[in-house]
Amino acid sequence: MTHCARCRADAVGFIGEDMTSEQHDTIQHFAGMSLNPDENAQRPYIAVATMEGALVNQHLGEAERLAIYAPDLAAPGRFRLVETRPTPEEGGGDNRWATLAEKLKDCRAIMVTAAGPTPQKVLTAHGLKVVEMEGLIDEGLKAVFADQPVPASMKRRFTSCGAGVSCKGTGNGCG
Repeated sequence: MTHCARCRADAVGFIGEDMTSEQHDTIQHFAGMSLNPDENAQRPYIAVATMEGALVNQHLGEAERLAIYAPDLAAPGRFRLVETRPTPEEGGGDNRWATLAEKLKDCRAIMVTAAGPTPQKVLTAHGLKVVEMEGLIDEGLKAVFADQPVPASMKRRFTSCGAGVSCKGTGNGCG
């Protein structure tokens, strides 16, 4: 089967032209959606790594506790803090993240400033979406609960461990 320049097999843009960031974000959004539409009902919460309760401002490996949020049914478009949950002790490698995934089995996502590849892999395998961002919790919750990407100005991406410089870790995979 062949396609003309106006009809791409992926239905985005024209053949030979680069995709815009908006087109790329749209594809990423739909690729990240749940294959099970009932999953969000089974996972009504979002976990947040925060120091003070206003900002997403902690690396997953540094967070000693996570704030758990739900939509506020009495005030549409707003969110309420359900509880805080402790994270597993440092050390333990993959088991630390599997234990965290079990503690967050009622959460659909976790919002953090950064998470290394090992915790991301383990948490994702347990059905938890890892959202790397920085900024106001409410803005992040609004996007994630709506199954939308967080605003571009809030996106962050893990590049490397600070190995004791910008975090208290040892650089051994946030174990």
